[in-house]
Amino acid sequence: MQKSSVHILTINSGSTSIKVALYQIGQEEMRLFSGSLEKIGEGNGRFQIHSPNEERLFSRLLPLPDRLANAVRLARGSPSFPQS
Repeated sequence: MQKSSVHILTINSGSTSIKVALYQIGQEEMRLFSGSLEKIGEGNGRFQIHSPNEERLFSRLLPLPDRLANAVRLARGSPSFPQS
């Protein structure tokens, strides 16, 4: 019989950052990826995605004017951040 697994998305919202991670929970817990938006509201911020072993898969400097606008971009699934 095949064991089932569930996925859990964690979101940590700080004063100038939003951090996320996606975990697969089955027989063992495994982080599938993590990401962050940093320096929100401080001019140019940074959007990053990391692999389970912390290898940087994506990194981009971009304007992060406020938390709500950035949360909406991420929730849409394909953020339309300007190219840098």
